[in-house]
Amino acid sequence: MSAEPAPASAAPEPAPGPEPPTGGGEPVEHRALVLTGFGGYDKVKVQARRGADPRPGEVSVSVRACGLNFADLMARQGLYDRLPPPPICPGMECAGTVRALGDGVRDRQVGDKVMVLARSGLWQEVVNVPVSQTFPMPEGMSFEEAAALLVNYITAYMILFDFGNLRPNQSVLIHMAAGGVGTAAIQLCKTVENVTIFGTASASKHDTLKESGVAHPIDYRTMDYAEEIRKISPKGVDIVLDPLGGSDTSKAFNLLKPMGKLITYG
Repeated sequence: MSAEPAPASAAPEPAPGPEPPTGGGEPVEHRALVLTGFGGYDKVKVQARRGADPRPGEVSVSVRACGLNFADLMARQGLYDRLPPPPICPGMECAGTVRALGDGVRDRQVGDKVMVLARSGLWQEVVNVPVSQTFPMPEGMSFEEAAALLVNYITAYMILFDFGNLRPNQSVLIHMAAGGVGTAAIQLCKTVENVTIFGTASASKHDTLKESGVAHPIDYRTMDYAEEIRKISPKGVDIVLDPLGGSDTSKAFNLLKPMGKLITYG
């Protein structure tokens, strides 16, 4: 890259990114966020990497946006045992465009916009992943929206429908309702007829929660949510989404209606 300044009349150039492989050339160098050790933010470093061509059954993706999940923060602190030891590139979800195809890949094309889901390794500008871990982006969705979709919405969907068996006319308690999984759960609850949603969050978020479909937002900082729910629904609720654990799990269990379901996650 030239160190000379551009003429004043020149339009600003876009930020440089990895070029698609032209076939036969060396894989491009790209940047990656690498966890060099467990601890604070100082343990996350930007490093240069030179990737490889995609293997059979893989696609190479130019990453445009990455998701940041609570599990990533736990991993940085050494509290997430599903991550290999450092140095490692974290990142469970991203979105970008397909830049190269490995042998045998038939259902993706170079230039396709995709979402990617993996256990780790996606906080970098170029990733090679099995094609089965990529999903076409819906028309009109931004890369930022796509990068924040998979972990939150798959988690919420499995909780509500696979484990919770959500049905019309039921009630649901969503803890941390303004968070990623909480937001997804609220939207998914609205796809089922006449579901009553209780949601815990700080008071500053209650107006937003009401607009999104939460019938009864509860300020967990100033109220006992179990008491507030009993005032409105003496028999309790049908489903509780519990990312809290500890004593709150016991409270949640005691809030359940007969045959109700408590799903812990996180």
